[in-house]
Amino acid sequence: EAGNAVLIGHRDTWMAFMKHLRTGDEVIVRTPAARAHYIVYSLVVVPEDDATVLGSSSGQQITLVTCYPFDSNDWNQPWRYAVFGEAIGEG
Repeated sequence: EAGNAVLIGHRDTWMAFMKHLRTGDEVIVRTPAARAHYIVYSLVVVPEDDATVLGSSSGQQITLVTCYPFDSNDWNQPWRYAVFGEAIGEG
């Protein structure tokens, strides 16, 4: 259904793959009921308090958010890395 599905996680756990994503890459989200396919169309770094990345969408969109920079040893970074994908179907 239409809207923005937002997934948030730590950069050094299951979201570590985000540092390898590029525009045009496919992201597949699996649930017990189906698989949703998305194409990455934008990657941005925003301040930690920028909630605009959580905004709604009239289409089917996914937003992945994690801490930034990826390889920092400082756990108090004020930045977030956001990846946006547009749904391309289910399989």
